[in-house]
Amino acid sequence: MVASSGPPDRLRYVVGAERRLKDVLSAQDVVPLLREALKTGVRRAAVVDDDGETLWSSGEEHPAASGEVSESRPLHLEGEPVGIVRVGGDPAKPELLRAVAGFLGGALAVLAAANLKRMLTTALHTTVVSQSYEELLAAHRDLQASQSRYRDLAEPLEKRVDDQ
Repeated sequence: MVASSGPPDRLRYVVGAERRLKDVLSAQDVVPLLREALKTGVRRAAVVDDDGETLWSSGEEHPAASGEVSESRPLHLEGEPVGIVRVGGDPAKPELLRAVAGFLGGALAVLAAANLKRMLTTALHTTVVSQSYEELLAAHRDLQASQSRYRDLAEPLEKRVDDQ
């Protein structure tokens, strides 16, 4: 999170840092979807980041020697490619592979976007609360200084009144 300083009466803006797929999705989010995809008849489902690292997978670890084929869909975050979802299975069922890859890609894109919005909302909320607290502390310090000046002025006046 990067915050820009500004006048004390203005809210500092918050810009999210560049996020990777594993920053906005977790195994808790993804693995259940991959497992459910296997129930459609695909043999393997995986999410791979833009560096080629498999982040999450479910199903057969190695493609079958019988000529398994795969279908992939890109995953984007804020318009930038961050990885792919890949499903593998029977070469006789290319429509199934395309449909499951498309469905998983869409579901993961929606989930990633929602998680990113939640993360940015949390960062913004934390920034606003911290800034409000700092402003409250500054007002408190100013009030204490004002009270001290008032006492310094009031004491001689009270003494003059008492003396008369």
